[in-house]
Amino acid sequence: MVQIINPTSFPHALYRKLGPGDEEYDVVVVRATYRFTEDNWPLFEASHQQPIRWQTALEGDSDNLYSQVISDDRDVLLGKLSTEVHVHGTLRSPTGQPRSTWQVRVQVGPVDKRLIVRGPREFRWQLLGGWRVTDPTPVSEVPLDYRYAFGGHYRLPDEDALTNTLYYPDNPAGRGWLPSRADYKRVSSEVAGYLKPDLKPSRSCPPLNWKTRTGW
Repeated sequence: MVQIINPTSFPHALYRKLGPGDEEYDVVVVRATYRFTEDNWPLFEASHQQPIRWQTALEGDSDNLYSQVISDDRDVLLGKLSTEVHVHGTLRSPTGQPRSTWQVRVQVGPVDKRLIVRGPREFRWQLLGGWRVTDPTPVSEVPLDYRYAFGGHYRLPDEDALTNTLYYPDNPAGRGWLPSRADYKRVSSEVAGYLKPDLKPSRSCPPLNWKTRTGW
């Protein structure tokens, strides 16, 4: 096995893993933790570096698989397509005062994500016009959490939860989604994508996230 000399304060892990063709590969994992200071200021290295995570950490109802979200993804997968940038925290209005909507942006090198943050809204059915979304309620902050993004799930009454739950594939833990007639045939606050507002509870509005990764 190769030897790694790490002169930084970032934790690393070196291990061997079976990959394509049943060959063993040397895998190096490095995890760096930074903290935000002021707007448009450079990121600073955090005094406490998060350790290498060997297992995925979940949040949510432990008895309901569809309501759980990944709070911290594991670092030890063979076949990552790119470096991942995880952002945890709360999205606060620029002035600190309640606002109905505002924009946020995170840019780390070529990685650039923009979101529109809105206060709580509701879908309401109208006899003329069908579903309509209400205006956002002003708030001063919204958690950066998939449970506040568009999505959701619905368990059929008196049925097994795993095999008879309708869910929004891109984000089962979210809110605002209602199953359509086609979904019934396949039984087995908010953060929205930039310039992609969700207008109907049955439409498709995938959340912004990291790229798909492959494992062996």
